[in-house]
Amino acid sequence: AAILKKYGGLYFDLDFILCKPLDNLLEQYDFIGGRESYNHFYVGNALIATHPNHPIIDKYLNLMITNLNPETATHYCLNAQDYLSWRVLCFGVGAFTISILQNIFKDNNKDKIFNPRVFYGYRHDNKEFYEVNFCLDEQVYGRDPLAGSWLKDKYFINEAIFSLGDLYSCDNCLDTKNFIISIFSEFTTSIPPVGLNDTQTLS
Repeated sequence: AAILKKYGGLYFDLDFILCKPLDNLLEQYDFIGGRESYNHFYVGNALIATHPNHPIIDKYLNLMITNLNPETATHYCLNAQDYLSWRVLCFGVGAFTISILQNIFKDNNKDKIFNPRVFYGYRHDNKEFYEVNFCLDEQVYGRDPLAGSWLKDKYFINEAIFSLGDLYSCDNCLDTKNFIISIFSEFTTSIPPVGLNDTQTLS
């Protein structure tokens, strides 16, 4: 995040599968992100494109630094229910989404949060995860495999592909799900928030 803040540029996870160049998108927007799933409104951090000194990245970096220190950490980090909610809310897609909610379109920036089809390989017709051939969809620019490697040995629910959307079908995750939802409610009055809706498509 510190490098993105100073220089701007494009970040994506090492296992992110890119289907085609992003040049046309990078030329249009000051900040680019994508929702992880149609089941929730979290913005994934597997792919981030930004101009230097963008207020979203500035907030994200400052929020992570704040949460690393127990004396300055946000109340939801200090009261996290478990390892998953701590990682998600304090440093992961939770902190990233909060940063976006507070700073999207700030300073008249042209920011874009794409629907889950574009960067996370979800089918538009039935809103399910593409198993194969996702690059054949002309609206898909790439896909994060959502392998959940950062959860292994800590909170790996099962051998299947994991994403935060699984919280909605995980019987043992109810407390974590409710806690995360309650925190997001502090930053938005609409679910999904304005700017993170399903109707956004490539222009």
